[in-house]
Amino acid sequence: MRARLAAATRSVCVALESGDLVGSGVFVGPGEVLTCAHVVSDPDDPVTGRWNERELSLRVAEWLPDLDLALLRCDGEVADLWAGLSAEAEPGDELWAFGFPGGPYRSGDSVSFRYDGPSRLRGRDDLLRVTHGRAMEGFSGAPVLNWRTGGVCGLLRRSDQPAGGPPGARLVPVPVIRSALPSLSTAPGWLGLLDDEQIGAGGWQALGPRVRSYLAAARTEAGRHPYGLGVAFAPRLDTVYVSQQADALAATGPARHLDAASLVDEYGGGLVVGGPGAGKSSLLRHLLALAADDRRVPVLVPAAALAGDLPLPRALAEGVYATLGSSVDDLDLAELLARHAAPGVPWLVLVDGVDELQGQEARARVLRAVARWWRDDRYRFVVTSRPLPQAELSVLYGERFPVVEIQPLADAQLPVLATRWFTALGLDDVPAMVERFMTRLSLGPLARVPLIATMICLVFAESPGNPLPPTRAELYERFVGILLGKAGREGDRRLLTDVALKVITEDADPGDLAPAEMLRRSGLMVERSGGFAFAHRTIAEYLAACRLAERRPGRLARWRIMLGAGRQNSLDLFMAALLKDRGVDLTEPVPHRFLLPRLAHARLVAALAREGVAVRGGTLEAAERTLREVVEGRLQAVPEALREFGWEWADDSVLAATSLALLNRSAGLEALARLAADPEVGGFTIHDAGGHMAELLDVAPEEGRALLGRQAADPANRSHDRLGIARFLGQPELLRALSADPSMDDDDRLACARDLDEADLYAALLEDGTVGVTWRRAAFERLKELRPGTPDPFPPAPDQAWERMAHVARAKDPEQAWAALRDPRVPALPRVFACLLLQDWCPEDGRAALDELANDPTLGGFHRVFWGQDQARLAADPGLGRQWRVFAAEQLGDPALLSRLAADPTLDSRHRRRCDMMARWIRSR
Repeated sequence: MRARLAAATRSVCVALESGDLVGSGVFVGPGEVLTCAHVVSDPDDPVTGRWNERELSLRVAEWLPDLDLALLRCDGEVADLWAGLSAEAEPGDELWAFGFPGGPYRSGDSVSFRYDGPSRLRGRDDLLRVTHGRAMEGFSGAPVLNWRTGGVCGLLRRSDQPAGGPPGARLVPVPVIRSALPSLSTAPGWLGLLDDEQIGAGGWQALGPRVRSYLAAARTEAGRHPYGLGVAFAPRLDTVYVSQQADALAATGPARHLDAASLVDEYGGGLVVGGPGAGKSSLLRHLLALAADDRRVPVLVPAAALAGDLPLPRALAEGVYATLGSSVDDLDLAELLARHAAPGVPWLVLVDGVDELQGQEARARVLRAVARWWRDDRYRFVVTSRPLPQAELSVLYGERFPVVEIQPLADAQLPVLATRWFTALGLDDVPAMVERFMTRLSLGPLARVPLIATMICLVFAESPGNPLPPTRAELYERFVGILLGKAGREGDRRLLTDVALKVITEDADPGDLAPAEMLRRSGLMVERSGGFAFAHRTIAEYLAACRLAERRPGRLARWRIMLGAGRQNSLDLFMAALLKDRGVDLTEPVPHRFLLPRLAHARLVAALAREGVAVRGGTLEAAERTLREVVEGRLQAVPEALREFGWEWADDSVLAATSLALLNRSAGLEALARLAADPEVGGFTIHDAGGHMAELLDVAPEEGRALLGRQAADPANRSHDRLGIARFLGQPELLRALSADPSMDDDDRLACARDLDEADLYAALLEDGTVGVTWRRAAFERLKELRPGTPDPFPPAPDQAWERMAHVARAKDPEQAWAALRDPRVPALPRVFACLLLQDWCPEDGRAALDELANDPTLGGFHRVFWGQDQARLAADPGLGRQWRVFAAEQLGDPALLSRLAADPTLDSRHRRRCDMMARWIRSR
């Protein structure tokens, strides 16, 4: 490595002559040479350079004699490699220089040094002191290479040989050079000469050779379609990939559209949820292809890699080997993944398929690991999963982990996808084929699911003259039949259905269940270093459903399938569709008595209708009536205490509205919007309804905006939800209104002002005594930038207030204590101290002072409640923050007061539920 670096250094050095002076220089750009100013006799005269047997005519472009630096330029871009400058140097570092001394070694000579430390010439910038090497005349301006960092750490300026000490020299350091010449950059070719240790030691913003070697293998994986779908000549993913949109949920705030691939730029990573075939794995491979730059380096691993007992770096390394196999060199990946990919550059860990892990504990281990390392600056995470119960995701929500829901393809993207696939498959007259394809397309909204759309393209390409399958189950049957029918492989189907059943129910390894050659030739499997897997999990689910549907289900099994299909569980949906084809119709008869079976039946009907399964018209109408009844009546089919046993955590009206949206999109979406705003509907907020809100605006723009606007203005909703709606709607007037609304939390009021960044909004917050001091100070800091000269209403420093109170205490002067108490510039605690002083001197004055303090709107809510004497009045004060009103009622412990607050529409649902729970608990004691 040193030989290559030494050769590169020699290749960028230039011998210089100026008048009677000789010296050295170094290329720092294609046509720029850096040297010391004292090498140049006259800055107005040309300088002659000798480089690679060529004579160069150079002129002075930058003349900095105070720093002893000169930047010379020649005509044209002469060099394609130039030196890399690194400021990193530690005492004891080994250094090496190449220059052009006068005399017999004018053609070039070398000298080694050791770095001792900084040296300062009187009245000048720091230099670097080096010893144990003697530089002759002509070495001035030569680059000095640091072997530890692989970079030039300075220019030789002067040599010396002190009496009794080793010979040495002083260098102009890189920080001085960069400060004077900030436009200098490092040639990419120079960074390619460095090893990983030099990249780290030099602080280079570049990837080392081991990381580059890994990325070469990773890019190959990025181009592989995640589900080759049995196509022998499956195209590269980037030739058929169509970008998708996503909607921000949970910690990221309500309903915001964004390009799914921009998740990393917008939020640094996050959880991507989506149904089967929604494009989650393709998105990760798309990110794997895009993300390798100076900001992050991607690592794609299956979720199972993080479910074991290995430390994170080793777990990631095992996951990479399982994905890439022998494509990656023996790089000691665990050691590499234990530190930054490059100085300041994190690893972007792409975790695929959390939902595919069998058992809640395995999924919990993965999610805990992601939450544990989320804030470590060595790692960023993008995790994919089908929707999971909210309880399982709570560990991520606790870390405010961004969550986005990947959206189906837009209608306009379907012909684009078809064009790319038909072109990749080599079909003739692609435009005509696409037009015929679009006229025959069925399956409704399901056709916009990327996997389904891809399978339809392949089925159509196989037999363009045949009708397309009307249901998802029939599509999978046609697709599997096409693959297994080739080369006489239909006989393998029975064994494959058994394999699929064990994969789905027991998480078995297909390689342990069937001969490898049979799995390879099936076209349904992909083979990686970790073994075999179905090209997509839904293919395994379909084959498993075929096996299970051979047996007529009993009453309990029918109930289980009905519930699972109503939840849109892929396996159960396949089961219900296949059973219907075999004479077992779970949609008939329609239950008419109890709400629970009626709701479960209605959800099943809605889910099957979305799958394209034919359902009798009267059954569809009955299902829609039941769903509307549950939504409008806020009905509950199961008591809350029993919900966790075989039912759902969500409110039944939310479940019904979600299913209603499958039958009647606009009615269901509007119902979800209303439920999200209803404080009586627990566990469902605008955060949870975020993706549906975006759909609502697509279906009914005017009604949707009006409905959301009313929710944003309603003080019964959570403050942060109201802010999120206003941001989503993008209405400045709504943000202004919320910034002035005292029912909003102080933090969110300030956020509204910051979004618009208008001086009047900051001024209003500053003058509003109901806003806490912390947020008023923040408003003032921005206001004084927008309006210079705004008077400061706050004391210069808190310690001055305490000095004032110390003086009052020593003087024992009640008048001064009252004055401090009433001075709004004095912080809260010193004012409380003034009250306590008055109480100590005169109890009656103390009580009056505390009452005055409790009534002062400029004081924070905590102090008003904690020191106040009339908590009942404070609990009813609409000018006090909602959390402090509840705090006042809790301090008093009056169940009647708490019950009144539980019914107060000015409180949001969270605080109302808290009051109700506290009132019931007090009464039960």
